[in-house]
Amino acid sequence: TPLQNNLSELYAVLDFVAPGFLGSHAAFTRVFADPIARARDPGARPAEVELGARRATELASRVGAVVLKGPPASQVNAGSLPPCAVYDVFLRLTPAAASAYKAVLASKAVACLTGGRGGAASASVLPAIGLLRSLCIAPGLARGGGGGGGGEDGGDGDADADNGPHAGAAARDAGLPSLLRSLGAADPADPASSSKLAAVVAISAAAVSRGDKVVVVSTSTAALDAVGGALAAVSPPLATVRIDGAVDAARRQAVVDAFNNRSAADPAYGGSVLLLSMRAGGAGLNLVGASVLVMTDMDWNPAVCAQAAARCWRPGQTRPCAVLRLHTAGTIDERLLQRVHH
Repeated sequence: TPLQNNLSELYAVLDFVAPGFLGSHAAFTRVFADPIARARDPGARPAEVELGARRATELASRVGAVVLKGPPASQVNAGSLPPCAVYDVFLRLTPAAASAYKAVLASKAVACLTGGRGGAASASVLPAIGLLRSLCIAPGLARGGGGGGGGEDGGDGDADADNGPHAGAAARDAGLPSLLRSLGAADPADPASSSKLAAVVAISAAAVSRGDKVVVVSTSTAALDAVGGALAAVSPPLATVRIDGAVDAARRQAVVDAFNNRSAADPAYGGSVLLLSMRAGGAGLNLVGASVLVMTDMDWNPAVCAQAAARCWRPGQTRPCAVLRLHTAGTIDERLLQRVHH
């Protein structure tokens, strides 16, 4: 997806294919980008909102003359593939996660941010958000051990960059070392401490018992570690295979082929659950061997989530599919869903 959330990127793409179509970058910024951005600010005046709406309409009209927009993939696939149902599943935080979450919200670092005092505390906003998102997945991720950094090592550079929670460093940067110490004994892979892990285990076990395969997607490799540990601890254990930034492109297709085509009776069978980093999931993978996809968390860019969610529901799929997006109710999960994805 070449476009993220910046109108300058739209200008760059159009200026590449149709040089000068939108004028100079400075003029584009002055006439379109700045007024549209100001109109979306929560404190925008009515006149700014009105101007931004007019400029957005004019820009859409101009861009429409050079952009060919076909029907969405979901509309194209609906006529040729089995049905695919998408569910937003809302879960309650476990008592341990809720206690840690409230402690973060009550901390001085977060109070400075929410109080609008800015200054040096402004640098803590992203770490604090990362910590809250980690707690929504599993409290043990916040301790920063066992891969708690959450980043993808190796792989294809920016194509697999991990935008997920970076919990341990986030807590330290947000000035919350005491919270880190209190969570030091938490096991990231313990479903009893995480409603999301418990849900992933239950969904995966039910799907595998009826002969289906499952793809579990997350923005955080640390979360994938926790999911893999939780699935390995059930009885009988659920075997997993994995694709993230550490799996080079040359090896990915072999993993995909084995997952799609081999059964449990095959000696080379890897597992019925594939753990997939969300950014790696946007690289054209065809995972039609699975009919259930579970997302532990959402990316800030809706296009990334849409690409990852479509890994199973693709040409070649012969069974009805289900996509389950997990959210913890009343937390930053729900706000992200409301503000970015709806």
